[in-house]
Amino acid sequence: MRHLLPIFILLSCCLAAQAQCDARIAPSDNSTLRYQTRGNRCEGFYSSKVSAASLELIACTLGDFRFKNDKAEVITLSLLSGGKQSVNIRAQGIPINLYYRMDATLQAGKTLAWEVSPVLLKDARTARAYNIGLLAYQGEGTQQVVFPVAPQSKLLPKSTVKDSLVLQFMGTARLASFRYQLDNGPLKPLAGSFPDGRPIRIKLSAALPKGLHTLTIKYRALNDADGETTRRYQLQL
Repeated sequence: MRHLLPIFILLSCCLAAQAQCDARIAPSDNSTLRYQTRGNRCEGFYSSKVSAASLELIACTLGDFRFKNDKAEVITLSLLSGGKQSVNIRAQGIPINLYYRMDATLQAGKTLAWEVSPVLLKDARTARAYNIGLLAYQGEGTQQVVFPVAPQSKLLPKSTVKDSLVLQFMGTARLASFRYQLDNGPLKPLAGSFPDGRPIRIKLSAALPKGLHTLTIKYRALNDADGETTRRYQLQL
């Protein structure tokens, strides 16, 4: 019995390290690139679009997400601020018709190594970092708390400017207006047009005080007679 204990512990560790795939996603027919478990994460392409909200937060990173198109590239994921509990990591295709997902669990105080060669570099669109939204979170719905992700490329210079938090919103609605507010600060309008199918980006200072912050967004869909929609997000720094 004592000889079986080390084997049991080894198997338990290996199983714990594997990511749980989202059962709501139907993997693509491609046996190599389909959405499936890949060691410390679940990653790949799926067959149809997951039901999308009119507008949702799909990315929150320290600086812009970047990586080099090289098979030796490895992206190290960590949190901007350390936490005491594990968080969910999700990467997804930003264009509405890019059916790509990566799901993983980032343990408290740890980092996650994400190789680009198995999936990202196998498609021309996912090989471009600006087509990937990266988000870390706990909970769902109104109870969700977002943690800014600090991605670091193995091959690109570490001197990349990372003085801001980059948040990206994506949805199916074409918007007429978009405003945002951090905590009790001023409500700031975002200039420009907001066509459907393209991300909306806002930047916050990375030097914000540590702790929980509330980001409020107010937007109005084009030709929507009901007025603005308000949503609030909890950001843990």
